[in-house]
Amino acid sequence: MASDRHGDVVAVDESGAVLAQRISHALLQAATAARQERTITGGRGGFGAREGNRQFRRLLTGIWITVFAIPSFLSILYFAFVAADQYQVESRFAVRATKSQVGDLITSVTGASAGASKAETAIVSKYITSEAMTRDLDQRVNLRNLYAAPQADYLSRFDPSEPIEDLLSYWKWKVDVAEESSTGIITMKVRAFTPADAMAISNAVLERTVSLVNGLSEQNRRSLLEVSEQRLDRARQKLLGIVQRMAGLRDASGVLDGDQQGQAQLKLVTQLELNLSKLVATRESFSNLASNSVKMRTLIRQIESLEKEIERQRAKLTDVGRSGSGGALSGVLGDFEALQVEQQIARNEYITAAASYEDARISAMREEMYLSVFMRPTEPESATYPKRFLYALIAVALAALASFALVTTAKAVRDNRA
Repeated sequence: MASDRHGDVVAVDESGAVLAQRISHALLQAATAARQERTITGGRGGFGAREGNRQFRRLLTGIWITVFAIPSFLSILYFAFVAADQYQVESRFAVRATKSQVGDLITSVTGASAGASKAETAIVSKYITSEAMTRDLDQRVNLRNLYAAPQADYLSRFDPSEPIEDLLSYWKWKVDVAEESSTGIITMKVRAFTPADAMAISNAVLERTVSLVNGLSEQNRRSLLEVSEQRLDRARQKLLGIVQRMAGLRDASGVLDGDQQGQAQLKLVTQLELNLSKLVATRESFSNLASNSVKMRTLIRQIESLEKEIERQRAKLTDVGRSGSGGALSGVLGDFEALQVEQQIARNEYITAAASYEDARISAMREEMYLSVFMRPTEPESATYPKRFLYALIAVALAALASFALVTTAKAVRDNRA
């Protein structure tokens, strides 16, 4: 029994091994068939699949040659043997300003001149790369011919027959302008195909920039002087108008000086009241006399006359409708006081405007803005551009990236069609 059981176990193990071998062989065949099916292109098999694979390999080879190999070879060849040397000239400058009040205070405290505003610095930076600067340089140093020099290679040379718009684009390619926001210093780098040309262009740019700054300074001075003069004229006309109104009030009221007239009138009324009080006291002392006596009647007439005079003088101060005048003296005095206040304000405005005009006139006599050159152009001894190894490496990297993208796209399209 034991031997039979052992034989049965051996037979079962042998049959299991055979079954495992068969399953493994079937899976291997299925995997092989699956790989062969993935290589089918366009739904065809056999010779058509092999032909499709060969065409796809030719496509990949063509992409590699046309997009990577040829451009990389030409780029290396160009930067190594063809690209012309370019010489760079660097200069640094800033727009500085001297102010009549604030600028002088800063100068006295710090010992440095006050800097121009950011707007003025930005104007100078933009002007260097503007069409106006391009035209000026073309007229002064013949910019077209300098960049069409025989030392330049075919790809980097400028065609002198091109319009000013193309020359402006080319000029922006040959000049770099950087502005430091904290200090206002402008760094300018100019490239040309010879050291002498780079120096000539840089010096011409600095000359034109100096002219621009001087023009801005003159414009600012003229504008400041005009504004100050207009303000002074307005203050003068206002003050003259008040003086004329006061003269008209004097003519209409007959009062030359309101303050003095008022004080004199009050003094007169006070004196009349004092005389009246003396006459009343005298009448009281003559109370024993008969009322119809000559002395008493004379005293009474004097008292009545003084009372009427006092009323009349008081009417000049308070009552309206005084004959031969423009109204009560109190109203006239009020008009005088109002005009005097206006006159004082107008006089202060005129004094301030006159001081501002004088300050503007003094400022106009000296230079408000100027171009301070910290680093002047110097003639280079060796070429700075092109950076041959770096540019060639960048060209090869771009070609490799483009070819990789095209190959990946082609494989994706092939798999989708399959």
